[in-house]
Order: sequence, then structure tokens, then C-alpha cells
Amino acid sequence: MITCAKSDCQISPKIIRLSEIKQNIVNSRNNRQKSRSHDINCKGLLLTVLAQQSAIFQDPCNRN
Repeated sequence: MITCAKSDCQISPKIIRLSEIKQNIVNSRNNRQKSRSHDINCKGLLLTVLAQQSAIFQDPCNRN
């Protein structure tokens, strides 16, 4: 953090604890994993819907 008063600027260092850094890394990894899992679920749902609408995957005996 930088605080300036008139011509005199001071830089006061922000203390970052190692535990905070570790927690940030863990949170980032978890968020990436959730995002990947969500993408896979969406792709699976899309493929399921497309397969249900495709004539290849429908039962030939149940045609209207």
C-alpha cells in the first residue's frame, strides 16, 4: 500500500502470510476443477440430447 502526503511518499509493505498463499492456491485449484467438471457435464448432457433426437439412436419399431 502506498500513502502519499504532499511530496513525501511512504510504502508500507502488506504482510502476506504463507497460509493465505496456500489457501489461495487451494481455492484456485478447486475452482479450476469445478469448472472442468461443469464443462464435462454440459458436454455429456448435450451429447445425450443430440443422441435422443438422432434417428440412428431411436428404436426403429417405435416410429410414428
